[in-house]
Amino acid sequence: MNDGMDDFLGAFDEKSVVGIMGGHGLSRTDECYRKVVLTSKLLTETGCLMVSGGGPGAMEATHLGSWM
Repeated sequence: MNDGMDDFLGAFDEKSVVGIMGGHGLSRTDECYRKVVLTSKLLTETGCLMVSGGGPGAMEATHLGSWM
């Protein structure tokens, strides 16, 4: 698993990997959720790789934005 992750991340400049963690309780109707989505979308469009802990709230918003 580590080798595969290293190979994948090796394709990205380490300064372009952006992580968003926490915010489990952030509701999909919260303005901050929308801001995380839009921020993630913008960063992805500029070539960043968005990563998160995979949980709900802000971490979900991270991946929604990068998907958009």
